[in-house]
Amino acid sequence: MQLTFRAKLLAGQVALVAIVVGVVIVQLDRSLANDLEEQLKQRLESQAVGAAQWVKQNRHPEKLVTRLATVVGARVGIFDHAGELIADSEPQSDAQTATEIAAATDGTVGRAVRENGRGESVAHVAVPTDDAIIRLSAPLASIDATIAGMRKRLGYASLLALLAAIGLGVLASRIAARPLRTMTRAADRIARGEYEVELPPRTPDEFGLLSGTLASLASQLRADMARIEQLERVRRDFIANVSHELRTPITTIQGYAETLLDSEPDAASRREFTEAIHRQAMRLGSLTAQLLRLSELEARAPEEEVHEPVDVGAIAEHVVSDAKSRADGVSIETKLEEDLVALGDPLSVEQILDNLIDNAIKHGGKLVRVEARRDRADIVVSITDRGPGIAAEHLPRVFERFYRVDPSRSRAQGGSGLGLAITKHLCEAMGGRISVTSGDETRFEVRLPSAAA
Repeated sequence: MQLTFRAKLLAGQVALVAIVVGVVIVQLDRSLANDLEEQLKQRLESQAVGAAQWVKQNRHPEKLVTRLATVVGARVGIFDHAGELIADSEPQSDAQTATEIAAATDGTVGRAVRENGRGESVAHVAVPTDDAIIRLSAPLASIDATIAGMRKRLGYASLLALLAAIGLGVLASRIAARPLRTMTRAADRIARGEYEVELPPRTPDEFGLLSGTLASLASQLRADMARIEQLERVRRDFIANVSHELRTPITTIQGYAETLLDSEPDAASRREFTEAIHRQAMRLGSLTAQLLRLSELEARAPEEEVHEPVDVGAIAEHVVSDAKSRADGVSIETKLEEDLVALGDPLSVEQILDNLIDNAIKHGGKLVRVEARRDRADIVVSITDRGPGIAAEHLPRVFERFYRVDPSRSRAQGGSGLGLAITKHLCEAMGGRISVTSGDETRFEVRLPSAAA
């Protein structure tokens, strides 16, 4: 039968009390018997010394021993220094052979306990004096009676102690088991995936530590499950977005290819179909390259990140120069402070600026401003345009993968919805951050740690 924690606690407490009470009873029994016997012997010795004065003054020891026995309440015997019995209030045949008499003949106080002819234990004390050896003897029956009474009272007390221990044990086990039962139920619910559990209040003991640990575990699991659910949603969205992004170019390529296979179009139509196939193939290639780039960035270990001085101003000028060649009808203005050296990866900084400036050219109307400045421990680069802007509900999601503010317009301009996600990842990998605001102007701001900080 499997015992519960409460039953084990109760049984252990009762057993402990029983053991302690048993040890105390045995120890008291032994010590009390020894103490009473020693007190009796000391009393007999003291009375024997006092009786010596009577023996010295009285010439009739036969009569004296009877009177002394009545006075001291003990058997009295008088012996000479050779151990020969002179007088005894209760004559006994083996008196001369007693060990206490032998000790007294050597000049020391003799003590002994032995049974008499009736089977009673008797204490004997023999004290040598100048004129004789006086022995007093008293039965231990009174001591035995005292000890028997003490044992009886201790038995009652032990029974009461055990009953009290059982009562207190039941109460203590119930109090101790209550938080444990609560935590057991909570642990069972956590195991079933229920992380909103009720736990007992924290206390400064092991139960409190266990309760805190379970609460921490439930909190961590709740956060982990939320993160897993979020990752699962991201995974589903990712698969759906990739499938959606691939479907259009693949369908287009397939349609034009089937048209070329099933008919004999003229040269102009053939060129139109071939250009469309090429355009969609380039779109697929760009999407694949960006997916591979994003996967590479996410898989890169922190120790693989490059952190070296980067001349942000020089890179910005280079990117702007390249962008002007493809900025048909769009004016690009720059305002770059000198000596703007950040700590990061030069290639990543170049890709960040290229992505943001390219987005501004595609969606930003006729004017794009590129500014770079120092702000305390950061190097700040901002790209501002005066295009149609981004609605407030879209701002929190513009850095998500495949998210487009205007899907039809973005696809028409060749966007895959991955550029800003890659930009954010590159920025954070260098210890920086990126933000966006939009109103009359749309402004992307990149903050990188300064190399001089």
